[in-house]
Amino acid sequence: MSRLYLLALVAGCGFQANNGGQQQPNDAAPSTDAVVSSDAPMTDAGADAMADAPTGAQCPAGYDTIAALGNSASRYRFVSTQLAWIDAERDCEDDGDMMQRPTHLIVLDSVAEKTAMITGLLGTVAINDQWIGLTDLDEEGEFEYVTNQAATYSATPTGNADNKDCVRIKESGAEETRSCAETNKFVCECDANRAAPSQFPNPPDGNNGD
Repeated sequence: MSRLYLLALVAGCGFQANNGGQQQPNDAAPSTDAVVSSDAPMTDAGADAMADAPTGAQCPAGYDTIAALGNSASRYRFVSTQLAWIDAERDCEDDGDMMQRPTHLIVLDSVAEKTAMITGLLGTVAINDQWIGLTDLDEEGEFEYVTNQAATYSATPTGNADNKDCVRIKESGAEETRSCAETNKFVCECDANRAAPSQFPNPPDGNNGD
């Protein structure tokens, strides 16, 4: 009777006998400890997946793709409100935060991007006299993008003169310098490049809209 009781007790504890007659834990039974909680911290693999997510997923609401640019990582926002150049740049920058991709006035670095902007492929917004992220505020005659990228595509704008340090684009595609105090519509861009404040120091008096 005691032998039967002992066998029943061993079986109930989840042990099994190996070939040597020793008792070992029965690992066939699933353990609830193996269930991963949805609140568990992100693994390295999960973090990598987030880092590889499309950049558009990290752009603020209101930023859209341009179909003609295919798989471009950039997203854009057309703004019909007319602002002085420096205020337009700050308005764009304010869209982003530390958890999102940087935002700034559009940087035209390819023919495709410029063409897409001019034709207004984001919707029905007409492209005419929009501020872009190009200026020679830092050094007269030396045009630089707000992101400190080399101005490899944009040609030297027309109409360059003292107190005309900020660049807008016309419907024809021509880029021209204007007083930074002038108010224009503008286009913001969300991408992986942060604006570099050194590229656009405060415009001189009479050129900043103050």
